[in-house]
Amino acid sequence: MDIEEVKNELTKTAVEIDSDIENNHLEGWESAYAEGYCWGCEYALDLLEDSQEKKVVVPQFVADWIKTSKHMGKSLQRAISCGLSDKYGFPEVSEWMNCPTERDENVLRFAQAWLNGYEIEEEHKYRVKVDDKLYFQRFENIEAVFVIDDSLGVKESSPVFTREVGNKILETLGVESGQLEEIKNDD
Repeated sequence: MDIEEVKNELTKTAVEIDSDIENNHLEGWESAYAEGYCWGCEYALDLLEDSQEKKVVVPQFVADWIKTSKHMGKSLQRAISCGLSDKYGFPEVSEWMNCPTERDENVLRFAQAWLNGYEIEEEHKYRVKVDDKLYFQRFENIEAVFVIDDSLGVKESSPVFTREVGNKILETLGVESGQLEEIKNDD
């Protein structure tokens, strides 16, 4: 019996006993015993929930590397060693794993994600801002189209990009005063 089956059985038992108590099928010491038993089931469920490993949060490219590595039949050790190297076609993974300030943490997060599953980190989004109130809108043929943030909602109508795409747009525009403006959740 795996943990999920145990949790289901405890839940089912607690619900049945609780139903018996509510429907007055039990009296006196039987009722007290049933309430204690029900409480014990709920306590055991809480302990099981707490004991299960929480999923770590990793960037999308790390999730892609885990999927690819497992699909190719790599072991965890091999996936880590290949991830640390930049010669296997996943330079973002190598850069992330070899981050000077977080190397040990990131390798540990990778291993936890491999073993216990993971959630994908929400990717930050940005608007491309040029000068003080000028926002990139799109390329039309070979010309860049911008909007001026001089009235309500104009800035918000500008498209959002990942950091990588935003930087490529700035590079293509060739402007030194350009920057990426991070989108907050309430924007």
